[in-house]
Amino acid sequence: MTDKYLPIEDLADHLSVTVSTIRGWVKQGHIPSDCYIKVGAKTYRFDIPAVVDALKKGSEPKEEFTPTPTTFTTTDGYEFDDR
Repeated sequence: MTDKYLPIEDLADHLSVTVSTIRGWVKQGHIPSDCYIKVGAKTYRFDIPAVVDALKKGSEPKEEFTPTPTTFTTTDGYEFDDR
């Protein structure tokens, strides 16, 4: 029988990263909460296929952001922008 939720070590091995990296991804939200269950203070169990899907979706190219220049005026009336 295969468990749906597996230990963090199994996920780390599957992705060839460290357990610390997995914990960081959880904290940063790269691994959504619907991909794991928390069974203790620092103990997680992961749905590996769901995690892989979430990480793939998160790595899709996003629309490029183009900042709009902002103009500043000093107290003596000098204007400059942030370019």
